[in-house]
Amino acid sequence: MAGRHNVRNALAAAAVALRFGEEPCDIVAGLGAYRPDGLRQNTYEKGGFTIFADCYNASPDAVEAALQALSEIRVRGRRIAVLGGMLELGSYQEEGHRRAGRAAAKYADGLYLYGVGSEYTRAGALEAGMEETKIHSFGTHEALAQALKADAQPGDALLFKGSRGMQMEKALGLFTGEI
Repeated sequence: MAGRHNVRNALAAAAVALRFGEEPCDIVAGLGAYRPDGLRQNTYEKGGFTIFADCYNASPDAVEAALQALSEIRVRGRRIAVLGGMLELGSYQEEGHRRAGRAAAKYADGLYLYGVGSEYTRAGALEAGMEETKIHSFGTHEALAQALKADAQPGDALLFKGSRGMQMEKALGLFTGEI
């Protein structure tokens, strides 16, 4: 699994397992056998692209961790963040999205936005120094996928992430031709 945050998660799981009497060799085997499932932190190659599908849910912390993980993936090309809005942030909606935008400016070469709060994500990315020409916003999954198809090049890595209600797997499927 990609991401430093997952090292902390694995260490916490190992500590709990040790506390409940599991053998260290069994813990190592269990952690080594783990594979991401479905829409959670699933990294794979398709059509010359490295796809980081993390479409199940999103929060500012999770988006920042996924963007950092994207920055650590070895690629020949660019790192492109495809971010859907984060729902259920309440009064933290504007700042949470701005924070995601600032993280995108730090860790990604390009930013494709969809849905609720994308105007704040854009603003955060601009505040953090990302060039306006590298930020693209869309009202539909279809328009987003079409733009990605025109811009992304083999060798690029693409992170798809957003709240469950943003259905970012649809944008991913349209991009890869699976839908």
